[in-house]
Amino acid sequence: MVPPEIALERLLHEKRSRQEGIYKCINGRVAVENLAPNHVYRWLVDWMNQQLSDIGVNSTGGRLLPPIHFDLVQVLSDIASAHVFEADGLAFIVVTQPMVDEMLRLSHTLVERNPVLMSMQIAPAASSHEIAQLLLFMQFCLVAAHEYSHLVRGHWDDNQPLEIGESLSQAQELDADGYGIYHDLAYFFLQLGRHFSFCCADFLPPRCLSDKVCQTGHHDSFYNLVVRLLSNCQLIRGLIHQLPK
Repeated sequence: MVPPEIALERLLHEKRSRQEGIYKCINGRVAVENLAPNHVYRWLVDWMNQQLSDIGVNSTGGRLLPPIHFDLVQVLSDIASAHVFEADGLAFIVVTQPMVDEMLRLSHTLVERNPVLMSMQIAPAASSHEIAQLLLFMQFCLVAAHEYSHLVRGHWDDNQPLEIGESLSQAQELDADGYGIYHDLAYFFLQLGRHFSFCCADFLPPRCLSDKVCQTGHHDSFYNLVVRLLSNCQLIRGLIHQLPK
């Protein structure tokens, strides 16, 4: 079987050569395997593919899904976007590199403008950069879960009532927002995300997400911190909605 990274690269090349839709602006995937293990791009891609490999019936609702692969892609300009599509028996979720960069910039801005809130409520022992990377992680999870939700909720199925038009599209986007939050909460509560929360030293490389963000004081674990942040939809979605459309 062709590795999903190669299948994605071929697909992107073919569709870009034909100047098809969104693909004409995508240069190809970011070769994260050539980056250092603790590089934030590589860590995020590895984390998301691990999460997608651990999806259970609690998230899929029994819907049969093809194998899902996540990757970062390079684009011609600073387009910040995310997409999901199916091809050759696989499903692909891609996020553009500028979107990750912009999410990190927004996270730094939020932390810098609210230093007391961040240091006292989020992680007292962590630096502002470490808290910003944690917020990047939360945004990243929700963006990827939103795209995953389009797939699992059947938004791209052929039997959609097209006559509804824009109203259907808006409803699907809201549905993907809500189901994406449910998916991530369920993952951090019940699946491998719970293990991640308690054993983050196995997952969090230095200079990516420091162990200091786990030291939230008292009896608060990183697990509770993740759930608390995911539940704060207003903060996370507020950050995401600032991204260029």
